Amino acid sequence: MNRGSVRRVAWFAAVALVSGSCAGDSVPQDEAEGPGAAAPAEAEAPVLSRVRITGGLLVGENIQEFQPCAGGPAYWLDGPLTPDVLELHAELAPGVEPFETIFLDVVADLGPPPAVGPGTTYEGSVLVQRLRRAAFEGWGCDDMAADLVVEASGTEPFWQLRITEADAVFTTPESSVALDMGELRSDFEGFLAQGSDPEVGNVFLTLTEVVCRNAMSGALTHLTARLERGGRVYEGCAFLGPSGDPDAL
Repeated sequence: MNRGSVRRVAWFAAVALVSGSCAGDSVPQDEAEGPGAAAPAEAEAPVLSRVRITGGLLVGENIQEFQPCAGGPAYWLDGPLTPDVLELHAELAPGVEPFETIFLDVVADLGPPPAVGPGTTYEGSVLVQRLRRAAFEGWGCDDMAADLVVEASGTEPFWQLRITEADAVFTTPESSVALDMGELRSDFEGFLAQGSDPEVGNVFLTLTEVVCRNAMSGALTHLTARLERGGRVYEGCAFLGPSGDPDAL
């Protein structure tokens, strides 16, 4: 209840008391404060807005600032995954500067700033609920198209499968091949997709909901990938794009 509402309640209560006194019916003090009395006004619950958002997380002494890729005001990092995110920052940032930034891709609730502490100076908080990606290098604010369904990749040797609403391309250092991939389907452990390669025949992509770390950079993604292509198995990490993420909101 806001202040205006509290004032209106108090005003109506005062009118009722005055009216009762004029009619000759007094209200004993103990009855006015008894079980039937109005309960104290409760603070309104903060308004939250869930989004999938990318940006940079700047961490330093008394600083945990999230700057969205889309611009606008910075947010104070908060929420149930804050300890995990701060630990990730400590792992990924080289630690040569007092204030360093890593790239984050998260599903989060946007809400008001904290009531106490250094975060009170911010216009709002980003409360991380799910991690999609985290990296010090290799990704940036312009890396993810709106029509991206999934991107999977691995190292030693390098490979990448990028599926959008329009096409699917499998890339290695030696070649780049357009695939005919079917719809990404969810199952009990993650996601599946089946397709065909003009060079080798059937292709099977399995995405498991197990956090994956890049063997070279340490970058984190929320899925582990396994690609079967022409009798060969490729293993690596993956993340869902905006068009393939059923849990973004």
